[in-house]
This record gives sequence, structure tokens and C-alpha cells, in this order.
Amino acid sequence: QRPVNDWEVSKHPIYHLQASHVRPELYFADNMGNVQQMDMRTGHVFGAFKGIAGAVKSISLSEDGAKIAVAGLDRYVRVFETGSMRRPLHRAYVKQRVSHVVWDWEHKDFSTQEIEEQEAEDIWETMDKAALKKKSNKRKAVAI
Repeated sequence: QRPVNDWEVSKHPIYHLQASHVRPELYFADNMGNVQQMDMRTGHVFGAFKGIAGAVKSISLSEDGAKIAVAGLDRYVRVFETGSMRRPLHRAYVKQRVSHVVWDWEHKDFSTQEIEEQEAEDIWETMDKAALKKKSNKRKAVAI
């Protein structure tokens, strides 16, 4: 069969593709560490994610399509926002070589304030309740 569309988007070989399940967009990475965002309706490349050194091993899109995780040969896992700014949100060094990045869609993303409040609540719930009545330190009189 013949291809539906034919786009030339990079001079280098493309190693990874990730189609968005939210918008008609395609994310791709070549062997030089360039991760770019393309509109699949027009074939226009309209954004690149900066700060990646070396080839990219894996690309993964979040459930809501607002974030993209990228793992490279430099052993960093980077998270970017996919909006118009495409700014880096997180970067973490992992000691092992990363082969694949996935999102846990079952896990709710809590803010640090919510996590601290939950931890404080858990501490108070696990504490033993103090006795309401204090014991007297006086000695009892003994009849002989």
C-alpha cells in the first residue's frame, strides 16, 4: 500500500515515536537527542524539548497529555510539559540504564503540601491517646 502522508521532519534517523491519545500530535526522537512535537494534521513540527544529551531511549505521554517523560542514554529521566512553553518540570538521575519509561495512571499526583498534611494526619492517628484521668502520686494510707 502507499503511504497516506510523507513528511521529512529530521536529517537524522528517528528512533522513537509516541502518538498523543488526547490531541492529534506526534512526539518523536532522533539519534541525536532531539525530541520534537509535530501536528499530525499538517505535518508541521512546532516544538522541541531542550536539555537532552545523547540519544533518547524512551518517550511516554501522561494520561491527560499535559506531560511527557523522556529517558536518555545520559541516564536522566526528564519530564516536560507539552503545552506551548514545553518547559522542563523534573529531572532525575537514575543509576541504571533506562530502557523504558511508563506512567502509572492509577497513582494520583499529590502536591507536596497535600503529602505533608496527610503525613501529619497519619502521625496523629497512630499516636496513643493519653489517659484522661491522671494518677495520683500520693501514697495510700494503710491501716494496721
